[in-house]
Amino acid sequence: MTHSGRSASGEAVLEREMIQQLWERSRERLLAQVDRLEEALHAVVERNLDAEAQRAAERTAHQIAGAAGTFGFPRATEIAREFERMFAGPAEELPSRALTAARHLANLRRELEEPASSPGPAAPTRASGRLLVAHGDPAQAQAIAREAEGRGLRCRVATDVTSARNAVRQGRLDVVLVDAEVTGEDALGLLADVASLLPEARALVLAPEPQSRDAEEVRAAGAGGLVARSLPPAQVVDVVVDTVRRQQLSRHRVLAVDDDPVILDVLTHLFDHAGLPVTTVGDPLQFWDAIEETAPDLVLLDLDMPSVTGFELCRRLRADPRFESTPVIVLTSSHQQAAVEEVFAAGADDYVTKPVDPAELLARVSGRLERLRQQRLLAETDPLTGLANRRTFIRELARLRTDAVRSGEPLSVVLLDLDDFEEINQRHGHTVGDEVLERLAALLRRSFRADDLIARWGGQVIAVALYGLGREDAAGRVVRTLERCRANPFTGTDGRSVPVTFSAGVAQFGPDGEDLASVYRNAEAALRDAQARGRDRVVP
Repeated sequence: MTHSGRSASGEAVLEREMIQQLWERSRERLLAQVDRLEEALHAVVERNLDAEAQRAAERTAHQIAGAAGTFGFPRATEIAREFERMFAGPAEELPSRALTAARHLANLRRELEEPASSPGPAAPTRASGRLLVAHGDPAQAQAIAREAEGRGLRCRVATDVTSARNAVRQGRLDVVLVDAEVTGEDALGLLADVASLLPEARALVLAPEPQSRDAEEVRAAGAGGLVARSLPPAQVVDVVVDTVRRQQLSRHRVLAVDDDPVILDVLTHLFDHAGLPVTTVGDPLQFWDAIEETAPDLVLLDLDMPSVTGFELCRRLRADPRFESTPVIVLTSSHQQAAVEEVFAAGADDYVTKPVDPAELLARVSGRLERLRQQRLLAETDPLTGLANRRTFIRELARLRTDAVRSGEPLSVVLLDLDDFEEINQRHGHTVGDEVLERLAALLRRSFRADDLIARWGGQVIAVALYGLGREDAAGRVVRTLERCRANPFTGTDGRSVPVTFSAGVAQFGPDGEDLASVYRNAEAALRDAQARGRDRVVP
């Protein structure tokens, strides 16, 4: 992917193009709904509109009102609302309003034959994530970093390749921005490090000519996107923020329920454009099958649907222990305070009024998903090292154990304890002690596979689960990690070198026990044996 510059105004252009494309797809469908309103009016004049047809006409007007405003036809929405209120009223009053309604119908059709209007200017978007700027020009690097920090990102700057590669090896990055012109051939090695050590991170490369042959080589080396080097910092950060947001959104799933196919089409394209997986349901009676199949991270519910209302679905959702905490955003046509209060009373977390503003809806959904991501991060990870916490380790280990039993693969558990950690804290201070723990966590992430489970068990003790490795093979893997640890003394912020080693014990499910408690006891006993033998060793 090449970015010649995606500014906030550029995002507005993309949104305008998307809305225009959707309008071209949906125009005939909306005009067909206008035809159905016209048929209902003819039936009113001929006095043969039955109750069911009247309800259908009211529903059709409701759907036109919601879709028209979304495509930028506010006047069409107003007219459709008038039709909705008319068909919702007493049947005996309809004939007296038919002549005026016919004029409104002509205006409605004329409105929908105009091009879709454009969205207003977009505000700069924000994101939370970690960015490394690898740039040989300190002034330019700092300018990019300041802009990124102002947009919610946490930044590190490296002005040479060695510093950049060290930062990558320490892990915990979402995006690495590399200036190819400054780093030259070393950029390929840096990109290779990102690909192998940070599989979930994205590398973006600042290139003089994003379409050149050299740029193709950079792409082949693992660059996730190329950004024109001539862009000002604000536009470079636009690309970074968009990348971070798409990465984070792609890890979530949304379930959208609305009986209007036009709205579902808009939601599908809007979320696809943002990189957010979405499942749409047009029949509210299929809601439970869909939610159980997809287990979404967020539910988007239209309130006014036939058969089952969004209120009912929301209340049932909150009564189910499996989904009681799933965020729910409702779509409602009502602006009245009583209706808003009823939305929250039903258990919804937020609401968006129809006609839907795509930018506002995406912002609301993204905000809820970001809060959910942060909550999960706090609940599942250790804030110092970024490793899983003990509770997450136990839960995920149970899943690995089930897989191992099913497949017949071995599964081993390792307990690592930093040697002389209390002495490090006393001699160098707790800040250096924390940095040592972070360094060890980064080393472990580099040394083990992406699907191995690594967690901070407590204090300076780290637990590792190695799927597919028996006790001896797992011990061999840990020994190689210990050798790397010995070969790279840690230098603290005080400038002093701190030798770092660890002791480890290894146990295997099966030979050393069938449950976590038994395997943990054996791994702990092996760890104590390693410490009793003088530390700085691994005992299987």
